[in-house]
Amino acid sequence: MIKLACLRFCVLGPLTVTTVDGAPVSLRGNRLPALLSELLVNANRPVPVSRLVEVLWGEHPPKSYVSNMHTYISRLRERLDGVPIEQVAGGYRIRVETEDLDLLVFRAAAEAGREA
Repeated sequence: MIKLACLRFCVLGPLTVTTVDGAPVSLRGNRLPALLSELLVNANRPVPVSRLVEVLWGEHPPKSYVSNMHTYISRLRERLDGVPIEQVAGGYRIRVETEDLDLLVFRAAAEAGREA
């Protein structure tokens, strides 16, 4: 299996992004962390642009929200080198391995507990 990235993500608590060596990855401003959080909570599943717009701007997005969204996605791709953020029909999807996201580790453990 090919490893998707060399980053670790935590969304259970404050959002943190670190390298596998533990070095923090900086996400400036408020919008990049909010965008990444929404993508990670829905990791490996498409998130509609309408949902991302709601997360970033609430009920009053700017007229330029489409180009702004492209800019934010581009900035995330730069900061998260090697983490696939894919444009899919009507939205975006971030692909992460289970062991690289605390939420996916928790969900896998909860499912294993239910099956046991």
